[in-house]
Amino acid sequence: MKRTVQCLVCALWTVVLVLACSASAGRPAGFTGLLVSPGPYPAAGQALAGRALYVLSGEAVEALDLSARPPRRLWRVTGAQAGPEPEIRAAPGLVLILGEGRTIALDARTGARRWQLETRLLHTVRRLGLAESPEGGIAGVDLASGRTLWVYPDSGAIQLDPSGTPVWPVRLLTVRDTPAPDGPCRVTPAYELVDPESGTVAARHPVSTGTCGFAAMYTPLELPGALTVIRRQHGTWLERLDPSTLRPLWTANQPSAANAARVATCGAMFCLTRSDREGRERLVVLDGGTGAERWSGSWRTTLVTAGGALFRPPGRAGGAMLLDRAGQPRRDLGGWLPLAALPGGRLVVQDQGEGGWAGLLDPGTGSIRPLARLGVPVGGCQATAAHLSCFDDQDRLHVWALGRTAG
Repeated sequence: MKRTVQCLVCALWTVVLVLACSASAGRPAGFTGLLVSPGPYPAAGQALAGRALYVLSGEAVEALDLSARPPRRLWRVTGAQAGPEPEIRAAPGLVLILGEGRTIALDARTGARRWQLETRLLHTVRRLGLAESPEGGIAGVDLASGRTLWVYPDSGAIQLDPSGTPVWPVRLLTVRDTPAPDGPCRVTPAYELVDPESGTVAARHPVSTGTCGFAAMYTPLELPGALTVIRRQHGTWLERLDPSTLRPLWTANQPSAANAARVATCGAMFCLTRSDREGRERLVVLDGGTGAERWSGSWRTTLVTAGGALFRPPGRAGGAMLLDRAGQPRRDLGGWLPLAALPGGRLVVQDQGEGGWAGLLDPGTGSIRPLARLGVPVGGCQATAAHLSCFDDQDRLHVWALGRTAG
């Protein structure tokens, strides 16, 4: 840690030019190297926001102005200790350091500490933060002041759009028991989509299984673009709900869904990990529209979703594979791997072979256009329409400007 702080204090950003694809070669430049950190950033994180880049390493946070040539440091602060494995995130006017049980908000212009919460923000949307309340419900936090605006007493799953951002107005999917003294069951569970600020129920649908049940048998899942519930009743079922009426669109018997962490959205499909009789994990892919099983694979890793495209990482079967919306192979990408998604749907990819060439992938056609030799393999990337920032295998930070070829 001491070495990291010393490295940050003494860091002098150096400019490197990576112009493998230049105008003189008959093609407009797609990548222009802006900077490489002279030393490593162990256990670092980053957040790109507009023309600024915020970097977290240890307890130190610094902001860089990427519009300057060369980029210049705007500010640097220390003491941003938010607990183990912190995450850095940009919000309107703020830089958020998110740790286990703590959130620290810094002013994006100056680095001054604005406020601190003894809880971790789960999501941010517009100027609102969403966090778990001490009582186990959901709390709405004013990002400008850190003040708690409201608390909803029940837990549930925040409804997310396909990008993983909470919908607006905020909606919370819950399952609630309703007394039914005149029926065969003491209570009847129902799905509810509520406005947690006001407590207003936006949609409600009773759960009909033909047998008695309780809300505790249902676990709402927080998945991008899908309202989904695990139902543990006469087996384990995965149920997808209509976002307007909460009527089940399909119900699939999926023992592998017993653990919510083993369910994910993969583009327009659902990916589940399942163990066979020998204990080996298999990947099962369900159709997002019907819940029917599309196919399963024997590799021990899940699929990768980037910019709406679906990839199978390299394995014993060969190189990375671009898949179509049905999960079927579209193109063998060989050594090309996705780095980051750009606005408009295209992806920055890098050839993991010698030279570390970067290019643009069109997920619709599967075509790759090489643009520039990055020189080193990189990962942990973020991208905007104007910049790409990544870490190399020595934990050094690289930043490139993206020209009109990449836009």
